Amino acid sequence: MKIAGPLDRLIRGLGIGAFLLFSVSAEAAERTLSPARSPTFGCLQQHWGNVSCGQVYLGSEGFQARALVGQSTPPEPSVKLELVGCTRQTQGWECEQPPVLRFIGVAEQSEEPIVGLYVEIDGMPADCAGSTCDVPLEPTPEEGSEVVFSLVTKSNESSEPQFALVRVVEAPQEAGEEPVWQVEILSSRIDDDWIDRCGLAWFALPTLDRPDWLTIPDEADDLRTSESYVYLEQRLAGLGPAFRGSASAGGTLAAAQNVNLTTPQSLIEIWQNQFDTAILEAASARGLPGRLVKSLFAAESQFWPGSFPEMEEVGLGQLSEPGADSLLLWSPPFYAEFCPQVLDAELCRQGYWRLATEHKAMLRGALLRLVNADCPDCAYGLDLPKAERSVPVFAEGLVASCSQTAQGVYNATGNTPGFLSTYEDLWRFTLANYNVGPGCLSTALTDTWQQRQPLDWSHVAANLPGGCRRAIAYVSRVLGEPAE
Repeated sequence: MKIAGPLDRLIRGLGIGAFLLFSVSAEAAERTLSPARSPTFGCLQQHWGNVSCGQVYLGSEGFQARALVGQSTPPEPSVKLELVGCTRQTQGWECEQPPVLRFIGVAEQSEEPIVGLYVEIDGMPADCAGSTCDVPLEPTPEEGSEVVFSLVTKSNESSEPQFALVRVVEAPQEAGEEPVWQVEILSSRIDDDWIDRCGLAWFALPTLDRPDWLTIPDEADDLRTSESYVYLEQRLAGLGPAFRGSASAGGTLAAAQNVNLTTPQSLIEIWQNQFDTAILEAASARGLPGRLVKSLFAAESQFWPGSFPEMEEVGLGQLSEPGADSLLLWSPPFYAEFCPQVLDAELCRQGYWRLATEHKAMLRGALLRLVNADCPDCAYGLDLPKAERSVPVFAEGLVASCSQTAQGVYNATGNTPGFLSTYEDLWRFTLANYNVGPGCLSTALTDTWQQRQPLDWSHVAANLPGGCRRAIAYVSRVLGEPAE
């Protein structure tokens, strides 16, 4: 077990109180956080984008954000990564030659010339000279190898350290076949359409023998299911024969689908698969496993995208007021895009933490309305196109939960999450966080760590207090695993 490695030494200045998971004042947050940089936590991770960390905002990992918080600064020199001579696959790369990772110094708008690069793999410096460096990759342990890299300018100043996690495995071959290497790279600095934003938040890679719920579907048909859902059946039955006639005639649900509508189950089958394309696209854009996203919708709403007044939750992923708060807090890219649609852009530049209470409430209310497909004047009483458009919002909310979970693990242990827990268990923590909230998860993580128990799901689940324990059955249901 790796504990307190080079990454952690860089983030020792982070506060370690569980209150960071909740709504505290910006001033309190700033007193708790130091300017230390991290590959794991929010705006402290400057290599994500052009955000000044003078104004603290505990956000999620991901793509570069536009005008998040504080004052934007000109792009600083940075390092980009390329994998040479390999072909992108659904999961990672395939290389027919021994893989080479290329590090490229990029000056951006800086007038400072780049004179060298520093690259270190698992603590061993690579031989690099100039602004480009090719480093041959050797087979790594299953958990991958840490890569730390930075550049040196003419004035002998180094850029902020940047990080990657790299796994190289020689694929098994038949006798006489040429060797093939499988490579996975976890880094924001590589030009790739598929970036596992949750893996980046945790600094962890999935196991090689990944479970079905972590496999990446190639197309929407791979997500197709035919399950029975009691609640959904009741809601559809309440729509009456007019609904069935519309669907049978090739209406919204039956379009381009050859399904017999003579039974309730066939109607349920159409309904539960109508969002598959939107799920695949939203999941792929964020490096999420599409099957897990669909399973979460099944567990939360049985694919009914309207409101659940008795639960004060709405939409496919059952967004609540606290859930909206977490999304706006832990996904600065989403906040930056959404806030100016509701509030004045100048107000939004303060960051979510610094908004007045009434402005936060306005944003949360607007977000709940955005994902609530109730529509009394629409066919079926639902705005189904609106429900489809809400899928990326819930996918972003799941990424936000991943980052909130990463901070929770760090708060409890002082260590990078991927050094203590497996990728699969970090997903289980994240689903528990999504279901019962960060207070429950924080208590369980802290108690597990203080009792010197392994930080795995079985021990963390056993330490969930009281009413929080319903998350155990929830996680099992989403992942299709036997209930513990």
